[in-house]
Amino acid sequence: MRPMILWIPLLIGATTVTTANAQEILGSWKNVQYGHEMTLVLKADGTGSFDNESLAFRVAQNILSITIDGHETDYIYSVNGKTLGLVGGDLEGTIIFTLVPQNELAKGEVAPVFSLTDTGLIGLWSGNGEMIAFQADGTCGYLGKTFSYKVSSDHIVINTDPGTVTFEYKLLGKQLTLTANGRRAVYHRPDGSQ
Repeated sequence: MRPMILWIPLLIGATTVTTANAQEILGSWKNVQYGHEMTLVLKADGTGSFDNESLAFRVAQNILSITIDGHETDYIYSVNGKTLGLVGGDLEGTIIFTLVPQNELAKGEVAPVFSLTDTGLIGLWSGNGEMIAFQADGTCGYLGKTFSYKVSSDHIVINTDPGTVTFEYKLLGKQLTLTANGRRAVYHRPDGSQ
């Protein structure tokens, strides 16, 4: 059985703006299509961020190449007024971002409050033929690898080699449910663990 948790970053990827029509993609873009807010910032110098993680990018024709942590991914992009559509790369479908008006940026948006963990998550969880362990120091172990993570309300943001992935999570007694990209995985505390 294939693991239900997929460490698929939403954006990964490149180095500088290279075409004149690339100016249309510059700005701060938001998406709430999957139940949580994602922010993509693209600056004129070819740098930016995705959910506060630094990136570099370049544009050639309708291809947006994004590099995060040395990993480059190409996306086909289209701009229609105040929306930016991305498809291809590591995406399973089209992601639509909306341009954030300058006056909202000037007000200073309130960033989500993250903590290292939810104490209910700490410990070992088993299900789907696999185990995941969340530690109080903001690390988790999965399939023999260690990742850092943080928690905001009902979401876990896990940092992986290619990028970040966000899961919605629910705790109900000794049951943990993780949901991402329409897929759900249910884990339980092994007998004797807390």
